[in-house]
Amino acid sequence: MVTIIASSAAAAVLLQGPGPRSFQAFGRLPDLREEVSDSPAPPATLTSPSGSVTFNGFRSTQINVDANGNNIVGDAANEPSICVDPTNRQRMAVGWRQFDSISSNFREAGWGYSSNGGASWRFPGVLRDGEFRSDPVLESDSNGVFYFLSLTRAGDQYCDLWRSHDGGATWIQVGRAAGGDKEWFVIDKTGGVGNGNMYEHWTYPSGFFRPRNFTRSTDAGATWLDPIKTPERPYCGTLDVNELGHLFHAGIGETLGHFVVTRSLNAQFAGQIPIFDLTAQVSLGGYLPGTTHVNPEGIPGQVWVAIDRSSRPTAGNVYVLCTVAGGMNRTDVLIARSTNGGITYGDLRRVNDNPPNQGSYHWFGTISVAPNGRIDVIWNDTRMSPTHARSALFYSYSLDGGLTWAPNLQVGPDFDHRLGYPHQNSKMGDYIDMESDEAGADAAYTATYNGGQDVYHVRLIPLALANDLVVERGAQLSGNVPALRFDDEVRLVLGPGPMIGIQDQPIRFRYEMISQIATPTKLTVRIESHVTAQPTAKVVQKLELFNFATGGYETLDTRESTASDGLTEVEIASNAAQYVQAGTRLVRARVSWRPVDGSGGGTWEARVDQANFIITP
Repeated sequence: MVTIIASSAAAAVLLQGPGPRSFQAFGRLPDLREEVSDSPAPPATLTSPSGSVTFNGFRSTQINVDANGNNIVGDAANEPSICVDPTNRQRMAVGWRQFDSISSNFREAGWGYSSNGGASWRFPGVLRDGEFRSDPVLESDSNGVFYFLSLTRAGDQYCDLWRSHDGGATWIQVGRAAGGDKEWFVIDKTGGVGNGNMYEHWTYPSGFFRPRNFTRSTDAGATWLDPIKTPERPYCGTLDVNELGHLFHAGIGETLGHFVVTRSLNAQFAGQIPIFDLTAQVSLGGYLPGTTHVNPEGIPGQVWVAIDRSSRPTAGNVYVLCTVAGGMNRTDVLIARSTNGGITYGDLRRVNDNPPNQGSYHWFGTISVAPNGRIDVIWNDTRMSPTHARSALFYSYSLDGGLTWAPNLQVGPDFDHRLGYPHQNSKMGDYIDMESDEAGADAAYTATYNGGQDVYHVRLIPLALANDLVVERGAQLSGNVPALRFDDEVRLVLGPGPMIGIQDQPIRFRYEMISQIATPTKLTVRIESHVTAQPTAKVVQKLELFNFATGGYETLDTRESTASDGLTEVEIASNAAQYVQAGTRLVRARVSWRPVDGSGGGTWEARVDQANFIITP
């Protein structure tokens, strides 16, 4: 018989230091001690313009803003977690640790919500005024109901659960949820027998329930399984569920001191106590350090497990990713995978592509897998900072199950990660977060663009960048392949050549890239450009894509050019593989411009801000 504890009667748990079996002495596990809380500080009242920024075409929007959309000076917000409504991806919410003043380490559970895909955000306040909280984790169920799990204090410390039926605009308390320090939870959204189940773990030396570290709810958080002890009791980890409803739990193993993943086949069944039948060791080429130069009193990231639930050949793959020390740099983002249901792990890859032994930090490595099997990874990166005093958010993705990775994209400006530490809390939290869909990913992260710690949302698009261009007609006045990468004001500028006939194209260039996969389901061709002409003239732009099955170009789009940048996107959703060359996986597009009247008179130029692709697996 399964023993449950009513959420209204769950015992409180106390955060404390590592237990006697911790591996702190080996430098593999972080110090899990939570500092003594300060008294609440008066909230900051000064404001400044929002720190929302655009970099390489990626817009980061500040979430922790006042009612007028302004930045709040003197507060701090970090450790964000994001959830997105799977039934309406315009609705999303982010929770974070809210410090009303950096003069105190007292923090509450701040949250913001968006109903327009992250274009704008509202920050109504905190879950409960004056209540100490930490370690926010947000999740949605398959019906679009949002849940907020939080570590809090009520004499002792414990986790409780909140629910929102309106996309994060308002929250109601469901009840206590056992737990302890560095808790994490996941909701089964597979549609199977365990759909809606909630699985929660925490760091076992912490709390009333030690040495137990795991619980489950099968009734939307109303009641929870009496906590149990799982094999290896993984530290600092996360959970995920595969398409069969099997539960996977990754972290640092209690006795092995290495990365481990445990598996339960029966956790999905409400009438059974979960049995973890498999524990697998994962080699990531190093260890998770307890402290780093870039996050002095926090870990540099969690141990992430993420599962491919697509219908592609990569379906069922289990991925383990972490920020790892002991490799080529001070820390790197490493990923390994299992292709046999979590029994063994291999195919180790380094996601950050900067030169080996550069000595840089790559931290807060975070992973999410899209429904189509694309793997998205983000992290903070110091490669641009010789003193490692500044970081920037970077992004990469894989379309082939983690074997190859797209060139790293910097998607936010660099920032001084040392600014705005709250009192007694010299860190930016322990994690950032991300959720993926078929077209891209929504990420929540912390940065100091305003001079203090603030929380941002950025929408990520998996751009496939051109690696070659050839000017076939006209003159290349300035710019080269890097100018085609992003919407970044760095342009390829082309001047016209002679016109032989009225249909001749005095400017034409082609751009190419190598696809990660040979058989995409969709291929999107993109160009952002405009024409300058004196005197004003009508100029037609034509976008073409080479069909390797027929051996010729096909016209995708013809339109009149504008005097300011305009983005043209054409999606090929049928037989996309015929536009990928067999063997080489080459994709080739070309763009041309010609005056409508055929005269070519006057002075005119084509200016290209970006020309790239999106490959959908």
